[in-house]
Amino acid sequence: MSNSKQRSHLSTLPVLLSLTILAAISALPSRAASLDERLARAGDVLAKLLEGDNLPPGRLIDECTCIAVLPRVIKGALGIGGRHGKGVISCRQNSGDWSPPAFLRMSGGSIGLQVGAHSSDIVLFIVSERSARSLMKSKFTLGADATVAAGPRSADVEGTTDIRLDAQIYSYADSTGFFAGVSLSGAKLKISRKDVSRFYREKPLPEDLLFGEAKVDIPTAASAFRDRLP
Repeated sequence: MSNSKQRSHLSTLPVLLSLTILAAISALPSRAASLDERLARAGDVLAKLLEGDNLPPGRLIDECTCIAVLPRVIKGALGIGGRHGKGVISCRQNSGDWSPPAFLRMSGGSIGLQVGAHSSDIVLFIVSERSARSLMKSKFTLGADATVAAGPRSADVEGTTDIRLDAQIYSYADSTGFFAGVSLSGAKLKISRKDVSRFYREKPLPEDLLFGEAKVDIPTAASAFRDRLP
């Protein structure tokens, strides 16, 4: 290869490299698209719970302060188990309407004889407003910072007029096609401030979004999820 041809070939390399990088970036899902997908999945999970045969008691639905939905939480490993998942949360505001959803993550470890892994869809009904506001802390552990119990089914309390809601959070999980109450003691929840900031143009603080009735332009995916809340 002549020197002139070699120089020409080398000069095109940065251009080709730039085009390759741009193509790869454009092929990746955007942050907004991934959060839109999370909201859509969460809406489907919530609809499945509320429209199924194992729906929670009406009083729990009516009196809860917040509802968190975490689709496809992964649990289990070889020898050491744990939970890892991402979800969304919305809280009742003073007006009685549901807030625009914020984003959160779940993590938690356990040690035991576990083999394999599976995923579950998890829905949390947070009864206590104090517990809901405590989620704004950097670390929030179910069972330590708030009592958590397996959620009752409406069918189990049918005909009961005085349902005691002693726990601060009730949890439901579906990994086999139907929802049942599940204990999540030891799992940690954390609000994702980064996801909230990236999703909403106004970059609100999560506490203002959930409890302060922050004025934001609600994206279509967030509005669709909120419409599926009870």
